[in-house]
Amino acid sequence: MKIFKSKWFGIGLIVFSAVSSYFLLQWGAKITVVDFLNRKIPNNISFAYEELKVDFLNGDLLFLNPEIEIRHNATEAEQLTVDLNEIRIEDIHYWRLFYHKEITVSKILINEPDFIFLKREHQKEKQDKIIKLLKPIYVEDLVVENGSVRIIEEDSLEVLRLDSLYVNLNGGRTNVSIVNKKIPFEYNTVEVDLKNFSALLGKYEKIEADGFKLNNTEIILRNTHVFTKVSKRELSQEIPYERDHLNIEIKETIITDFDFNFDRDSLLVTADSGDVSGLKLEIFRDKNPPDDIRNKFLYAKMLKSLPFHIAIETFNISDSNLVYEEEEEKKKTLVSFGSKIFLDKLGIFPISPVRKMKCILF
Repeated sequence: MKIFKSKWFGIGLIVFSAVSSYFLLQWGAKITVVDFLNRKIPNNISFAYEELKVDFLNGDLLFLNPEIEIRHNATEAEQLTVDLNEIRIEDIHYWRLFYHKEITVSKILINEPDFIFLKREHQKEKQDKIIKLLKPIYVEDLVVENGSVRIIEEDSLEVLRLDSLYVNLNGGRTNVSIVNKKIPFEYNTVEVDLKNFSALLGKYEKIEADGFKLNNTEIILRNTHVFTKVSKRELSQEIPYERDHLNIEIKETIITDFDFNFDRDSLLVTADSGDVSGLKLEIFRDKNPPDDIRNKFLYAKMLKSLPFHIAIETFNISDSNLVYEEEEEKKKTLVSFGSKIFLDKLGIFPISPVRKMKCILF
């Protein structure tokens, strides 16, 4: 009988020790994560969350309702806020961390992030900060789902809005030699899906798009619309000088075999070919206001002001039409045609002079 009791006592002691060790490891892992965040997050970044759940055995972390705030280094003014439903980190590979001195994660899920960028009129810092990355980082699958993006100016004017954001990055990696490049990470495959995009292009123009999809081989834009926000008559009443009233509709744009690089400090997008179908271009110019010879509005100038460069080897436009209309003292001139246009070696480089391009109309 004593042997029987001793046996069950031993089993109970083992079970108690195992359960106690598990909870101690859970508690220790949680303390380690909190301490790591407190030490490693820069002073201009705030990271708060409602609850942190840790699964030590599976190597999982779950941040519930996290909030991120990034402030300007010099002025401490708020620049970016991100409210999220959750950040889930799955399967941290301990053996790679301890034996290979690298951080490897099977999946990072960023759920329902609401990005709000605040544009402020302050002097931009020109600093080339060197990031000292102690260990290489590998993320097998990075997913951002059900996200949204807004850019708001200081006067509360919303200059950009994106209602739906999805990103799936596979085979993501960075290390000490990659992290300080213009693009601080590398990847194997990428999939991006954006829906319901709109942005202001100045005081009078606006751009909207129903969808934008990107993967390793092509970019697809659907139902893009660039237009003047007010009517022709309202624009004529508001402007002191001649200015075009625009309405540009593009059913679909496909860019294939593209690549991202940097031309000095500007993003350069290069591609083998681009195809535009269902282009409808309407331009109306009221010739009654005087011509502004001091500061002429030119489309080339507008293209040069883009924050990125585009170089496309061949560009095709099909199933499209153009309407140009002028009005001057009750006299109207209307030019309209529909055609297929082929542009060979189209390059738009905002900084450099506009290059010549061959245009064949047939």
